[in-house]
Amino acid sequence: MNASLMLLSAAIGASANLDDISIGCAGRNQSGWPSPSFFLCSVVCAIGTSLIGGLSATHIERTLSPLVCNVLGSGALVSIGVWSLLQAFTQRFHPCSTIEQLSFHEMMIVLLAESVANLTAGFGAGFCHLSVSTTSAAAGFFTLWFLLAPSHSVRRHSSKLGHHIGVIASMMLIFVGLFR
Repeated sequence: MNASLMLLSAAIGASANLDDISIGCAGRNQSGWPSPSFFLCSVVCAIGTSLIGGLSATHIERTLSPLVCNVLGSGALVSIGVWSLLQAFTQRFHPCSTIEQLSFHEMMIVLLAESVANLTAGFGAGFCHLSVSTTSAAAGFFTLWFLLAPSHSVRRHSSKLGHHIGVIASMMLIFVGLFR
């Protein structure tokens, strides 16, 4: 596979999970890290839903023309980018909130939202004829990385970055969707 297509697949996986940085920033406080099961569920959901979306798209594209597949893939990536952009402009980011304050049901809602983003990213990557396995691996890797390893500068400036990270992620998805 071409290296630029692999980077494009990795960019889709990263941008679909870029908003996890704000969760990772909020996750560390005086009482330590949140439950490891939350991280494990996040990674498994990211890889699984991205893989399911991409494999579904490659199965569906056998019956459709290449032009329709490209339009569907680009539409999926642009729509999740626009949705993320609207979400970034309408949400209020509170850096003092922590994962420990979330109940089990709220954590499941966070996982569901991440799964929908990864499902759509895998769906768009599959229809755009990008590597589904690379997109899924990148989604899992970046989910774990963004949740576990936010740098000190990201934690220190999380109130400023909380809004900008969502905008950057959505612009990346829109860019990939439009120019693929």
